Amino acid sequence: MESKKFVNLTSNYKNFLLDCENIFKLVELNDSLSIEKLNELHMAINLCIQSNELQISDINHLIQNYSKPNDQVNNLKKFVYLRNYLIIKILLRSSKWKDFISKLKIKCNSTNTKDVENAFIKLLEKYLGIWNTIDKIINLDKRNNIKIVEIIDPDDYSFIFNILKI
Repeated sequence: MESKKFVNLTSNYKNFLLDCENIFKLVELNDSLSIEKLNELHMAINLCIQSNELQISDINHLIQNYSKPNDQVNNLKKFVYLRNYLIIKILLRSSKWKDFISKLKIKCNSTNTKDVENAFIKLLEKYLGIWNTIDKIINLDKRNNIKIVEIIDPDDYSFIFNILKI
């Protein structure tokens, strides 16, 4: 179901975006940021979400559906993409990647590693611009190493099975 576009922000959204603007003034958003810095910013933005009495679904709705040009929303989108992309990059370089793909191949009843890898990457790409969804699939430890990789949502399995034609 497609969400409805919106153009008028309530005061809590406006205040949230002002808080984000103050956070983003401290750093230039680019792909040279470390995961430590991105996670530090992520925690600060999570506090802003809470202090403005918003929910994660509100932030995702804002990111995906706000239709007026807005630098603060664009910075938020860029931040989400950069952080999620870096988490995926860390996963692909970790030893957990092969272990997870091996287990996923069994779950998918597939012998083709490349097809399963590609299907899972397509799932991750689906969430590149979404707040906190990557965190539900890929958990980092305190040192920003991959702790756990798991698919929880049955719809995510259906997405992968559909790609693999299972």
